[in-house]
Amino acid sequence: MADRSFLQAPPTEEFPSVSYIDFFLDFFDIRQRVPVSTPAGYAIYPIPAPGDYQYGDKLISWDVAMGYDPHTTGVAEKFSVPEGSRMRLIRPGHEDFYLMAPVRQSQFNFAQAVPFLPIR
Repeated sequence: MADRSFLQAPPTEEFPSVSYIDFFLDFFDIRQRVPVSTPAGYAIYPIPAPGDYQYGDKLISWDVAMGYDPHTTGVAEKFSVPEGSRMRLIRPGHEDFYLMAPVRQSQFNFAQAVPFLPIR
């Protein structure tokens, strides 16, 4: 019932840079074709790599962070994660599902020194 999809958060006046991007993440009922709140027992946990920012515990939605109970408001929860984030979705009665937020192609092409011997 849950589908995985990401939507890039657009730059804003406060954060005009595109060097750091968050991606939106939500649960989606593919039968009814509508976003839904987190199903009972489901949880998303970050899988940090060395040097990554540590989230702590499970990922919480923007709604919960703002003090709303998405199960009583009738509004589907929305999550956001930085590009390249790796996550584990825990679902009761199913194997864990691993996913990764997209990573954009670098805007910069760095020169790399390559040693060579000239042909004589």
